[in-house]
Amino acid sequence: MADCHNLFLEFDSELNILPSKKSKMITSKDNLRDRIRDNFRENHPEYTPEFFIQGSYKTGTSIRNKEDHCDLDDGIYFSSNPDDVSGCTLQEWVLKAVDGVTDTNPVHKRKCIRVNCQAGYNIDLPVMVFDKEKTDHPQLAVKDSDFKEDDPKEFITYYKDHKTEQMSRMVKYLKS
Repeated sequence: MADCHNLFLEFDSELNILPSKKSKMITSKDNLRDRIRDNFRENHPEYTPEFFIQGSYKTGTSIRNKEDHCDLDDGIYFSSNPDDVSGCTLQEWVLKAVDGVTDTNPVHKRKCIRVNCQAGYNIDLPVMVFDKEKTDHPQLAVKDSDFKEDDPKEFITYYKDHKTEQMSRMVKYLKS
């Protein structure tokens, strides 16, 4: 029987995001956070955004595809929704806050705002409301729909508590 273990390890290393690109993504994330905080402070002072990196970056399963493209998910959390605005409105406020950050327009997707960066990556900004007095889990803003219960922090905790190195590699292989 053929032993392909070394081939899979080589494939895994090809999927890894290069340190220089990771550094650029983190800088872009930080710049977007500053832009969003400033915009909300100026235009919606009753809303204070907090942030949490989530998704594959947080679980260590990020990959770069064959075009060398990758992404980072940075959740935007509001501890309450004092005016009870719709999720779509919150997303639109974030969209306006990040408009003009890059040469391409941000995209209002169903569950996030996507900022495409020329360096070969995008940053997705899901918008969450987490009012601990009303619910035990955050509510994800969904375009043209109601809020949807979603708890990325809980998933990440679960994943990290149960993951093995082999399992993380398998997730990356399946994603590719």
